[in-house]
Amino acid sequence: LPMALWSCVLGVPTVYEAHSPVNSRDRYARLMWTSIAKRNSFRALVVISRSLAARFIKDCIREHKKLIVAPDAARRTSRVTAHLPQPITKARLRAVYMGHLFSGKGLELVCALTHRCPWLDFHIYGGPGHRIPALAALANPANCHFHGEIPHAQVAHTLALADIALLPNEPQSHGHGENEDIGAYTSPLKLFEYMAIGLPVVASGLPVLREVLTDNVNALLCPWNDPKAWESALERLRDPQLRQRLGNGGRRCIEEIHNWQYRTRRIIASATLKN
Repeated sequence: LPMALWSCVLGVPTVYEAHSPVNSRDRYARLMWTSIAKRNSFRALVVISRSLAARFIKDCIREHKKLIVAPDAARRTSRVTAHLPQPITKARLRAVYMGHLFSGKGLELVCALTHRCPWLDFHIYGGPGHRIPALAALANPANCHFHGEIPHAQVAHTLALADIALLPNEPQSHGHGENEDIGAYTSPLKLFEYMAIGLPVVASGLPVLREVLTDNVNALLCPWNDPKAWESALERLRDPQLRQRLGNGGRRCIEEIHNWQYRTRRIIASATLKN
């Protein structure tokens, strides 16, 4: 944010992207935004969800025309053939969670589902590693596997080994900082990576996720705190035709809208038109 302010002060056309709101207790950040927002060189603020846009309008930005809502995206890709060695058997259906294990990400729900769905193998990738023992103690060891963090270059091939993707976010969710609540504003990158591979997604029906997902079109949406509803959704996905239909729906979203090329062109075009 300080660099954006200096850029505006020097008269350089500036576009700033935010993934979380300004901390209500950060007086200096609010002062910087007051200065940035009134300068002609400030072209646009890019935010990743409509809910985050509403928060910035309330807190910092009075000019709606300088706001661009652009959810995260993924690279257009084909359904890759998994060839990396992974401890996943092909004999059973596989559900995958890829991402952080911070509080609010819904891993406790996933652990509960390992007991409710013994017919399904659960594979959980991500960190930090110190959270794994406590989560593993909640899960069924017969069908739940924690793999820790993997290089991003392996994500696509790892996802291609799965049949179902899980996004069990809670209303209050934490990102890289333990004290940063991004639950109401998030646009999870893993969601778009799931869809790019063509995986059917089961996700929490939170308003911020409904900005991208439509129930029974490109995902199955469930109340975030209802394990029975999640169990029922997973049971439905034993149907290969439903998995195929939902996976195709997600792939279309990536091909048509939520890819990096489209996102970049839209931001540049919108920032230019707004000025």
